[in-house]
Amino acid sequence: SAEGISFNIKGGTAGLGAIPVEYYPYVIIPILSQAGLKANVEVIKRGYYPKGGGQVKVVIESQRPKGRIELVEPGRLNRIEGVSIASSILANRQVAERQGQKAEEILKREYPIPIRVKAEYASTLSAGSEINLYAYTEKDRILGSDALGERKKSAEDVAKEAASKLIKEIESVAAVDSHLADNLIPWLCLLGGTIKTSQVSLHTQTNIWVSELFYGKVFETQGNQILGSLTKRTSL
Repeated sequence: SAEGISFNIKGGTAGLGAIPVEYYPYVIIPILSQAGLKANVEVIKRGYYPKGGGQVKVVIESQRPKGRIELVEPGRLNRIEGVSIASSILANRQVAERQGQKAEEILKREYPIPIRVKAEYASTLSAGSEINLYAYTEKDRILGSDALGERKKSAEDVAKEAASKLIKEIESVAAVDSHLADNLIPWLCLLGGTIKTSQVSLHTQTNIWVSELFYGKVFETQGNQILGSLTKRTSL
């Protein structure tokens, strides 16, 4: 509608092989807000496998995009933040704190910048945990990484996985992490622009293929840099 759109989504808020819902308010929306997007994602209830039961509210305002997406130079790293989350039933084992502390320990060995991972617990139908990390640069770039708790996987191992992923993204000297790249492909069709990602993933290649079925040959890939031609402007 002219006023925008809002909807509620139910299911899992973090799952194997998928970006967690946290990635939207912490990475995707802040980055796209630079191109004019006005949106909000609120996690009402968290849900883990197998019962799920998570609830998320999304509100997107109607507006005209501002312009091209240009995300090539990452800029100097200035801080790392994160959220370590676990089901309330795991609080007595301090799972959220252990994940956060281990991630901080690993990252502080690599980077002499402010690093803070906060711990949170949530009431969920099935037990689970996750850790989500975000590296911020002076050019307002955000690189994300995450890891999900599993049976027989220690809190420390979950933290190591997420920290290792983030270090890899930072060391790639890219302005866009591999998950953000595939999410930006439809926006590059509409707005045009250039992004440099750490890795052109299969998800990204698939999104390019699908987008070009609609818009024709609008993308050019040079190494890990993706150029998108402007096709048309639209209200969001």
